[in-house]
Amino acid sequence: MFIKELFERATHEGYLDLQALIMFLVFEKKVLDMEDSADELYLYYQEKHSKRMNNELIKYKEKMNMKYGFRAFEVTGDGKTSYIAAFSEEQARYIAQKNLLVTEKVRWCRDDELMTYKGKDVTLGSVLKGRKAGILGGF
Repeated sequence: MFIKELFERATHEGYLDLQALIMFLVFEKKVLDMEDSADELYLYYQEKHSKRMNNELIKYKEKMNMKYGFRAFEVTGDGKTSYIAAFSEEQARYIAQKNLLVTEKVRWCRDDELMTYKGKDVTLGSVLKGRKAGILGGF
């Protein structure tokens, strides 16, 4: 797998730290290229580099204004689909279980995906603003 493919997957799945690591190494430090093998990243996960890399990535995420926040997750099961606001897939599964929702599949949704909310088509990102963790809706 190439770094480019891993970056696309990290973007699609919402792995902010992996996105930041790749962007930092490819665009900021220019020590790797998007066409390099993803195996090249293992060097930066070594224990001897972890403290320095963590500090570098914290600064880089601040510089790039990369922040964690609520995400929308689509939970499907038993022929039903629900949308849940959560920080992680694990939290979304917990909220679904707590609300007796069957969770056969959980999918992270991009903020620009549309959802019908209170009778209007809106982006999931706009629905998440000012919300707490919990169920957003479903059908």
